Amino acid sequence: MNKAHLQFGQSSFSASCQSSVSSSGLFGFGLCAIFFNLFQAGLFPVDVTILAMGVFYGGVSQITVGLMEWHKNNFFGAAAFVSFGLFWLSLVGFFVLPEAGFGVVPDSMVLSAYFLLWGGFTLILFSSARQISRSVKLVLISLVAYFAIFSLGEATGSIMIGRFAAYCGLAGGCAALYSGTALIVNQVFGRTVLPGGQPR
Repeated sequence: MNKAHLQFGQSSFSASCQSSVSSSGLFGFGLCAIFFNLFQAGLFPVDVTILAMGVFYGGVSQITVGLMEWHKNNFFGAAAFVSFGLFWLSLVGFFVLPEAGFGVVPDSMVLSAYFLLWGGFTLILFSSARQISRSVKLVLISLVAYFAIFSLGEATGSIMIGRFAAYCGLAGGCAALYSGTALIVNQVFGRTVLPGGQPR
């Protein structure tokens, strides 16, 4: 194997790994968002399945991806994935810690403020996003809408608004799955197969 061929192989492997890292984070967020909002829509009760997925695929996996993005000097990806990984862990904590005798379940106004703050953080990410794909921007703007509507639902106690927020969360989760899929497929084929998956 000559030197040029070896360098090409290393470069392709590196690009493939980078695509896999980012897409893994998007898949983790997307699947957890879809599963959690199916619960929010009233289709499933809270059980160990949702909690375990939130801890491991939503939390641990996304934090790991964020640290790998940091190693690649992708500070936007690092901030987004680490932060949302910790979001899933904190959300699971709301269910688990009171059951374990640590504190009480937060009331609706506290949850409203919690989701409103996350909506503001996501809006900051969206406004600072310059070189990311349109599909990821769609994920972020869907999340801004989700957090804002969910916050309103908690503040008003409206079941209808809460259900609408769940559907916005499902849309954001599907957008994240599409974005992760586009990242992998476009990298594998070396061209744009799924639109919106490449940075502008």
